[in-house]
Amino acid sequence: MNNLKLERNWPQAIVACLTVMPLVAYPIFQHATQDDVTFTIDKAERVLDGRSSRYLIFTKDETFENTDSIAFFKFDSSDIYGRIDEGKTYRAKVSGARMPLFSSYRNIIEIQEKSK
Repeated sequence: MNNLKLERNWPQAIVACLTVMPLVAYPIFQHATQDDVTFTIDKAERVLDGRSSRYLIFTKDETFENTDSIAFFKFDSSDIYGRIDEGKTYRAKVSGARMPLFSSYRNIIEIQEKSK
């Protein structure tokens, strides 16, 4: 009888695992890939992707994005974008990985202008 229940419920178990795994893996990945970087901003712009938008921060060595992140409870990306200036040097905590195939960039979590 128990085997019959398992045979009927395995599709639901697979769907449940495939739903829960990304919800658990995303914050773990974001926290595991944290890094502190220092850079000078060459250019910053808001990029529209259909109905949504994101902020891209271009530096000499790398491009970063500045988007809200539920993994860090960061919901002030617009405020951060308003505080940065091209040509200035900043120290930032970033998270994530650059994945060109998915147009994915490391995300700026915190940023502070570097003193001269």
